[in-house]
Amino acid sequence: MVPFVKTPLNIMLYTFDRMPLIAMANPKNLRDFKGQKRDEIIARQLAGATYLGGGFALASMGLITGGYPLDAKARRNLDKNWRPYSVKIGDKYYPYTRFDPFAMFAGFAANMQRAYQRYRAQSVKACTESAPSL
Repeated sequence: MVPFVKTPLNIMLYTFDRMPLIAMANPKNLRDFKGQKRDEIIARQLAGATYLGGGFALASMGLITGGYPLDAKARRNLDKNWRPYSVKIGDKYYPYTRFDPFAMFAGFAANMQRAYQRYRAQSVKACTESAPSL
């Protein structure tokens, strides 16, 4: 039973080790950053930033999905074929969850992109409601 616990944990650690800024919370990375492994750490951070950027771009184009929206109204408005943590090809959704560790980056980026869209929509609404009438 141990391999089934270690594998997901190792995937998570691999992802966190490449997640920009989050990886620097690891004391080992901080120590190595000051030493000879600095180039390795920077390369891992750049790879993680690339994965996240790609995931964010795909999510903004509507080509990948994250988890279910938190808002009940948004969940009701989802396409009937919509699937969480999936890539959209045509009108069908195919799960990408088995493509770890890259799936973790894609899911995180898709969720962050949705949060950004929601925040931006709320900001625009607040600005238009508070703007004086001309």
